[in-house]
Formats: sequence, C-alpha cells, structure tokens
Amino acid sequence: MGPKLSLAALLLLAASAPALAAGEPRVIGTDFVVWIAQKDGTELSRSTTTVPYLPGRACFGWILEIENAPDFLALRETLQLPGPAGSWGAPGSTVSPDSTAAKTDRILTPDDGRVGSRWCLVEGDPLGQHRIDISVKDWLRESFEFEVVAP
Repeated sequence: MGPKLSLAALLLLAASAPALAAGEPRVIGTDFVVWIAQKDGTELSRSTTTVPYLPGRACFGWILEIENAPDFLALRETLQLPGPAGSWGAPGSTVSPDSTAAKTDRILTPDDGRVGSRWCLVEGDPLGQHRIDISVKDWLRESFEFEVVAP
C-alpha cells in the first residue's frame, strides 16, 4: 500500500505542477543581426545591436529559434523608431500618425524551427534607439533594442 500512495502522490503533484505541456512551442534562442551590402553584391552579416546608418546598404532583423515550432506562425511585429521614418514602404503595415512606428502582422513558416524578419534603412530614417517587439498570442513576447548610428 505504501508504494501506491507515493505513486499516487507523485502523479497528483505532476498533474498540478505548472509546466509546459509536451509539444508546446517555446523560444529557445534569439539573435539580432545586421547585414551590410558590399560593392561586389555580397552581404556581410554579424550579430550586433549597433546598426550603421548606411541607407540602401544596411539592413537589420531578428531571428527566433523555437522548440516545437508550429507549421505556421501568425505574429505581430512592431517597429518603434526614435523619430519619423524617411519612408515606410511596408505593405500591409499600420503606420502610426506621427510615422514613428509600424505594426505588421506576418504569417511565417519556420525553417528548422527558425523564423525571422528584416528591415532595411532608407534615406531620412532617424538615428538613435530603436525597438522591435514580437508577439504571438499568449506564449511569445520578445523585444529587441538596437541603435542606428552614424558610420
């Protein structure tokens, strides 16, 4: 009788413990990347939170690695700038009245558990602190802060 009570107690504890259900998606890695177009047509990339102000050449973006990633990921990405953008050019985005933020709903297909998004600088974009917030329903909330600086 003793082992049965211990097993029953363990089962009750396991059932009531707050834990991720098997197969629930969760972020296991993040990266913020800057890409710089080179004169020969190639791109150099590096993980950094400093983006050189090189309109038409510098792009930046985030990458999430998701364990148990679903086949499709419907997310909202919000890019917040320190001042008005030179031009948004982001089809499907909702731009704030002061042109300092854009909300974009995206449906992404994970590739080996990874998803990401990328933006490129254009003439007139502001220097300074920027922020990207990503959310998916109740389970994913990630933010990336970075700075656009004069080269």
